[in-house]
Amino acid sequence: MARPGQRAIAGDRLADRIGVGVLAKVFPSELVDRVVSEAGVREQRKRALPARVVVYYLLAMVLFFQSGYGEVWNKLVAGLDWAKRFRERLSLGMQPTPAAITYARQRLGWQVMERLLEEVAGPLAGEESDSAFISGMRLVAVDGMCLDLPDSGENAAEFGYPGNGERRGPFPQIRVVALGECGTRAVLAAVTSGLSTGEQPLTRQLLGKLSPGDLLLADRNFLSHGLLKDVLDRGVHVLWRAKSDISLPVLNALADGTYLSRIADPAVSRRMCRKGAEAKDIPGITVRVIKYSVESQDASQASEPFTLVTDVLDPAVLSAEQAAVAYASRAGSSRPASASWRPPYEAALR
Repeated sequence: MARPGQRAIAGDRLADRIGVGVLAKVFPSELVDRVVSEAGVREQRKRALPARVVVYYLLAMVLFFQSGYGEVWNKLVAGLDWAKRFRERLSLGMQPTPAAITYARQRLGWQVMERLLEEVAGPLAGEESDSAFISGMRLVAVDGMCLDLPDSGENAAEFGYPGNGERRGPFPQIRVVALGECGTRAVLAAVTSGLSTGEQPLTRQLLGKLSPGDLLLADRNFLSHGLLKDVLDRGVHVLWRAKSDISLPVLNALADGTYLSRIADPAVSRRMCRKGAEAKDIPGITVRVIKYSVESQDASQASEPFTLVTDVLDPAVLSAEQAAVAYASRAGSSRPASASWRPPYEAALR
């Protein structure tokens, strides 16, 4: 609430001030100034929107993504102690125009924001956090998404349009693949590209941000012999979902209802299949297969089957239930709503 005689600033609420305060703590002004200087974009003359302010403005635009330019500005200068002088220099009714903001962003460049992410990204949870670790392994998820960009010729040439051969999407898109700590939702690293580069090549660029002993979770789009080998070579464990059409022959049935199988090199698999080899005789990376189904909350819908593969072969180290709980943490859920276990190898062994 504004003091008597003061006009309230749009969006000047306690929650907004706390949000801006968190930004200032995670991205201290000394760090921002250093990154700006290293990028060579520190202003040589006094500006209404100096580089430091532009950095915080961009961060605040992400934090308050549902607010307009003017409201974000007011939240920012109200929440940052050192930014109050901008309220003294500019009247409350005077805010940067969209054109001024665009020019300031162009002057700053994307390299500053990339460097800031590299400086602050990293795990937050300690080993005492139950939600971040299972059997001593830190839970880390990799995932990808595509974001719309302004429909400009430059963006179209750099990133490309989604769609198929008959019809293209309305906007160019950028592909983003990121690593996140499941227990805290902290971003560990991210990489971007045009649509012509898939999620698996981008994931390889992030492997240096993983630590030996991490348990990397991934959905069905990530499982391949090549990427699996690259991840395991770094000492990182995996718990990945497999597509329904992937060949996972039963090599050894385990007492807990899981079984040992292998992920074959596609070239080797094709060559041996042409020679008449059976699936179980084709070599590959040994994995343990965990199959279960999750009942939907709507009883009218069929349960969703899950097939997970992991290099943790001993059920005493990672049980089937622990695996299901860990995989559910990718989406922010600590436990699947209702999981039913079945020994998937029985039919194969008959």
